Amino acid sequence: MGSQREGQEGFTLVETLVTMLMLSLASAAFYQVLFAGVEGSQTSRSVVRVSDEARLGLNRMIRDTRQANTIRLATPTGYAVDIDFDGNGTITPAPARNGQGDYEQLSFVVVAGKLYIEACSAAQGLDCGQDKTVLIDGVSAVPGLDIFRYSSNLLEYDCMPQPPGFDGVTDQAELNNTTCTVTQLTPAQQLSALTDIDYNLIVTFGDRSSVFSAHANIRNLR
Repeated sequence: MGSQREGQEGFTLVETLVTMLMLSLASAAFYQVLFAGVEGSQTSRSVVRVSDEARLGLNRMIRDTRQANTIRLATPTGYAVDIDFDGNGTITPAPARNGQGDYEQLSFVVVAGKLYIEACSAAQGLDCGQDKTVLIDGVSAVPGLDIFRYSSNLLEYDCMPQPPGFDGVTDQAELNNTTCTVTQLTPAQQLSALTDIDYNLIVTFGDRSSVFSAHANIRNLR
C-alpha cells in the first residue's frame, strides 16, 4: 500500500466542513441579493403599471368633463355632468344611451377608496351602480384639500375674503355667499355657474403613494 507523500497532506474533516459552510453562506447571500433584485424589479413594474392606470383613469374623467354641458351635482368626493355627446341639443337621460350608444349623464365618485364612473340620472344621484366601472383604485384625499374642487368664471362673485383680498378664483362658497354685492344665486344657478374642476388625489399601491393633480375646464361653459 502506498502512503501520502510529504507536503501533500489532504483536508481534514473540520476544514472540509468549514469550507462547505462558507460556500453555503456565500451562496445564500448571493441568492438573497438576486431575489431581492427580482422582487424590487417586479414591485417597480407594478408601481409603474398602477401609476399609468391612474393617469389613464384621470385622463378619461377630464376628457369627458371637458365636453360637459353642465355640472349637475358637485360634492368634495364626486360630481355628475350632462354631456350632449351626439350634439343633437338633447340630453338622453340615464340609464338610456343616445343613438351613438353613449351615456350622456355621467357621475364620477370616490367610494371606499375607489374612483368610479357611472351612468346615473338626475334622480339617482352620484352612486347609482349603473354600469359602474373603476377608473382608479387606492384613492384618498390630499390632506387639507378636497378631491374635487369647483370654481366659476363669474369673477364678480369673488368676494371672499373681503376686499382687497380677492384671489381671482370664484369657488362654491363664494357663489353661495349672501354678503356679496351681486345678485344672490339659487342652488340650481350656483351649479350651472360652475365652469372648472380641480383634482387633487393620492393613489396608494402597497407602501407607495403618488399625488395626482389636474384641472378641467368645461368647454361649453367657457
